[in-house]
Amino acid sequence: MIIVDTGFWFGLLDRRDQYHSACYSFLSICEEPLITAFPVLTESMHLLMNRGYP
Repeated sequence: MIIVDTGFWFGLLDRRDQYHSACYSFLSICEEPLITAFPVLTESMHLLMNRGYP
């Protein structure tokens, strides 16, 4: 089980982020379950909205 934070979700969801390819590559090979918390998802969505994503 791997705990992921805002940085991972933000990097994964924002194609313009400098870590997008690393996060995407990690997710494609990861065989462990990922866990997170609602505040992490809330913060990730807030940051994406500030970058202009709907």
